[in-house]
Amino acid sequence: MRKPAGLLTVIVGLLIVTLMMPTLLIVSARPTAGANLATQLSETHRLYLPMVVNRHAVVPQPALTPPTVTPPPPTASPTPSPTASPTPPPTVTPTVVLNIGAAADPTLVTWFNTNCIPGDTLIALRASDLAGQTCGDRQLLYNSAAVAEADLPAIMAGTHPPTILGYDFEHRTQTPADEQADPVGSVRRMRTLADQYHIRLLFAPDRTYGQQLAGSVAPLVDSWAFQLQQFITDTTAIHTYADPVLDQVLAAHPDLRISMQFRSDVLPTRILDLVNSFSLAHRPQIVSLLYTNCQSVIDLAEVLR
Repeated sequence: MRKPAGLLTVIVGLLIVTLMMPTLLIVSARPTAGANLATQLSETHRLYLPMVVNRHAVVPQPALTPPTVTPPPPTASPTPSPTASPTPPPTVTPTVVLNIGAAADPTLVTWFNTNCIPGDTLIALRASDLAGQTCGDRQLLYNSAAVAEADLPAIMAGTHPPTILGYDFEHRTQTPADEQADPVGSVRRMRTLADQYHIRLLFAPDRTYGQQLAGSVAPLVDSWAFQLQQFITDTTAIHTYADPVLDQVLAAHPDLRISMQFRSDVLPTRILDLVNSFSLAHRPQIVSLLYTNCQSVIDLAEVLR
């Protein structure tokens, strides 16, 4: 009976040893001081501690090559554009119109016939003063529609009929009171005459009528004359009056021809400076020179050429 007990004891001891084997192996796997962990562990040990080995092992890394940085191309300094010289405003050389008025001066008519170019005009109050004119336009200027209606049939049948009918409409006795009372109706009468004889119509109001009638009369006429002779020395006054009227008449009649009338005894540079002080849209196509004396008209007209 003792043998079985001894055999049982041996079997129990073997089981205990077998159960304790993993603990012994793990303890024996601890590295000694200074030893390389990878050389102390057998393949079996590494199976037990895979993460430990990978966590502590020094894995050589390839040397990092710094990236090649290509410097950006140098930025060229912008070449400053040359400063453009300011373009001077264009100037206008208008057509010259000689208004000889009541002066029947054959010397001036002779000069006009020799020097006129297309568009130049001789203006007179009497048809007989235009009889010697052989070139350019002939403008007959009236203060009254009633007088024009009475005169034109015979004049238009003559040898030197006018090509332009002018209507000088002002606050004065030369313009009949009944015509001043109905300015638009009076201009319509002149328009009817111009159409009847196939000639052009120019309207030359004084300053007050020009301001009052700009929008209503402009569509009825072919040309509008600004009588600026009374304040030739005051550029501000001229623009204060003319600019608003120009806006109105050109809005009502975009193709309207603009005439500006000056005295002929002023410097030509003064007239040209005034003409070119207007904007391009407002500049006159015509400069009318009032007769002061024959030589002053001729001298000024030659310079304005």
